[in-house]
Amino acid sequence: MKLTRFWMVWSPQGHAPTRPHQSRERADAEAARLAAANPGRRFFVLKAVGGSEASMPEVKPVRFAKGEVAAGGPTDDIPF
Repeated sequence: MKLTRFWMVWSPQGHAPTRPHQSRERADAEAARLAAANPGRRFFVLKAVGGSEASMPEVKPVRFAKGEVAAGGPTDDIPF
């Protein structure tokens, strides 16, 4: 999947960015709007220049043979 470039608005005095902006102009406008609504706080426009992604490890179910005791528990054939 090909990603497109994006910008985020961030303030060192506030919460983490929550929304990517698809253009620099939109990010600049959002930074200005947030600054006007929050006097005394600074808002910066950050451009994504790279990143990393990891795949989740494969999860395999663990199955016990009928009658086998799991971690010292009783055997009663109840599945929970």
